[in-house]
Amino acid sequence: MTANFEEMGLKNLEGKYVFDLKTNIKAFYLGAKIAENFKKEIIEFGQKNNIHVYQMVLSPNTYDLEAEKII
Repeated sequence: MTANFEEMGLKNLEGKYVFDLKTNIKAFYLGAKIAENFKKEIIEFGQKNNIHVYQMVLSPNTYDLEAEKII
């Protein structure tokens, strides 16, 4: 059986297969202490490419992290 790399979201550029982020990423989970400049860039990328973005938040009562949906 031969793998179809294009169906898997891989593109052949100059003899190398490259993973297409826009096709394969379904969501971003941002760390609780992410720098604002990185957060802004990831949110903009998510909005342009219809990718969900979540921000991890420390629980006020426990040491748990909770994911809050941004987009």
